[in-house]
Amino acid sequence: MQKKLLNNSYVPFIFLCAYIMIGFVPSFNALETKHTHFLFASILNILSIVLFYNKRFSILEKRVPTGVKYYIFLFWILFFWALCSSTWAINRNESLLSAMQLMTKIISLFCVFLWLFIMSKKQIYWLFKALLIALLVDNFSVINYFLENKNVARSSKLLSNLSHNYSNINILSASLVLKVPFALFFIVNETKRFWKFLALFTVASTFSVTLFISARTGFYNLLIISGLFLLYILLFRRRKELLTYCGVLLVFIGVSIFFTLNINKVNRYKLNRIEQMFSPDFRVKIDNTSQKSVFTNLSGREIYWRNAINTFKNYPLLGVGLGNWKLSSKDSMITKNRSISFLPYRAHNDFLEMAAELGVFGLFLFTSIFVLLFYFCINSFLDKEVVHKKDMFFCLLLALVVFLSDSIFNFPFERPSVFILFVLTSGLILFNNPQSQPLEKKRIRKPIVINIVFLAILSIVVFTLFFNWKLFSSSMYEKKIYYSVKNKSYEDLTKNKTYTYQNLVDKINTLPNQLGADGQSLEMYKAIFARAEKRYKQSIEHYKNAIVQMPSNKLPVRGLIEVYYHNLKNKDSALFYSKDQFNNYPFDKGNYLILRGLYKEGKDTVEVMNTMNRFLKHSPNEVKTWMSKAYNHYVYFKNKKRVDEIIDSAITINPESKKELEDYKKGLVKE
Repeated sequence: MQKKLLNNSYVPFIFLCAYIMIGFVPSFNALETKHTHFLFASILNILSIVLFYNKRFSILEKRVPTGVKYYIFLFWILFFWALCSSTWAINRNESLLSAMQLMTKIISLFCVFLWLFIMSKKQIYWLFKALLIALLVDNFSVINYFLENKNVARSSKLLSNLSHNYSNINILSASLVLKVPFALFFIVNETKRFWKFLALFTVASTFSVTLFISARTGFYNLLIISGLFLLYILLFRRRKELLTYCGVLLVFIGVSIFFTLNINKVNRYKLNRIEQMFSPDFRVKIDNTSQKSVFTNLSGREIYWRNAINTFKNYPLLGVGLGNWKLSSKDSMITKNRSISFLPYRAHNDFLEMAAELGVFGLFLFTSIFVLLFYFCINSFLDKEVVHKKDMFFCLLLALVVFLSDSIFNFPFERPSVFILFVLTSGLILFNNPQSQPLEKKRIRKPIVINIVFLAILSIVVFTLFFNWKLFSSSMYEKKIYYSVKNKSYEDLTKNKTYTYQNLVDKINTLPNQLGADGQSLEMYKAIFARAEKRYKQSIEHYKNAIVQMPSNKLPVRGLIEVYYHNLKNKDSALFYSKDQFNNYPFDKGNYLILRGLYKEGKDTVEVMNTMNRFLKHSPNEVKTWMSKAYNHYVYFKNKKRVDEIIDSAITINPESKKELEDYKKGLVKE
């Protein structure tokens, strides 16, 4: 049965299409969709290896191209170095989990390469068509959503309600734009007009989609590869027909952009502006001199990059361990964003994140993968012996440019749905370059070794399947807990008997991961339920465990302070932790209120005023705190002149609250 399946010429194509469609797989109630996609990839991997096993000797009779050997070798070295990094990682558990996910990606790479190795040449063309159709389906889904809501003003809420299976707009964008070079291939290589115009329409509609979903990087990548494609046509394929199609493409793109700016208008009488399309939150900064609205840049990637570079500087040789950048010090980032709940999970630059996590050697290996691919792709494109494949190699080169660009601004390497497209691009480059031809046959001298190797690979695949199933199950359970806690009071938690502290602890202790998909330690859930059931001693223990697991996360410290202050009435411990938190993060309002309350209870007026002044220095927009400061000066010092100065300062900084502040001052003085 297995031999018949593998001998069927359609099977490689079907399996490769299944890998391509990973991005279409829904979350199945997992909190993080990537766990579902990793599980789906593992299922495809085990099916592939089982089918390959019966044809292992005939497969290995062919000589593997040198580039493929180097490519796979680099990935395996990267994996073993990542595995080693767990010994010095900040959180060893998180490092090992990340290494196992890397293993899943390498096995997927191995299987995709084997399918490409045995598939017929004509099926490559089918594969390109499958990618074109997948892109068209994704585009239609997004455009249809915005057309259904065409009269709704553009906003972050509108964007967040968009349903897709990529879990993140950046990943959706990367998946779309990576498929565009395969669509461009049909413009220069297809003889049937239907496929040419379908490709033209699909490419143009991708411009619309990247604008709709506020994908700045994706939109700029589209401009770059479209420009390079037009340049290629002018320099290498100057045929009248192709130049005409390029003109049509430009018209389609222009119409597509105009159409997009006319949907979900913020001002019903004007088209949306491009900057509005990339600023869905519409946090507008008012320029006081010109009184014009200036859209702020909300990406903040430079903060992430600076932190990753600083982490690399601190740990240049070994890094902090794979998957551990998110656990490294985030003090400067928290201060910059003025929020202790600011917990960036990714550096939005795969190269910098790899440098921070695996040091200079890890960065060298990761960069070498790209250098190898660009070398073989450019070399093949310039080779005179493969003129008939020049179009294909140029489009594959564009796909590499997209992935490289997205790796600099986002995190495509992490996600299976995008990584598979990268692997597919890599395989098409390495198996079609001139050095891989002809694929001579060789004798299999040690069949027993081949059997052992395949059985070892099968064992690894079974292990990764089990591992990804456990992570997927964990993610499903975490989603239930997350929504049972979200926006609930401690009283609400005790009323809901679905989850209790004890059954929660028993379940979480069986999970493979210590950190959740939302970036929090799972110890936080234990602490919250313990506090709800008035098990304050256990709650404190869990908060302290969370601090150890995520030293850069300051929310467990806040929880610890609240238990000591509100529940145990242990003012000394609350004061100790609160002062330390305030010294590091004076803008944290929740902690400020606790510290001010402690000083008030101790009747330490000087410290109350000092704490208030320092908080206002870092949080000048807190109007209520300005009022409290004015009240304290009036009540304790009877200084009306100082009250006037405080209120005037508050109005200068917060002109939009002028009436509220003036009314408060009048009421205060009357009292």
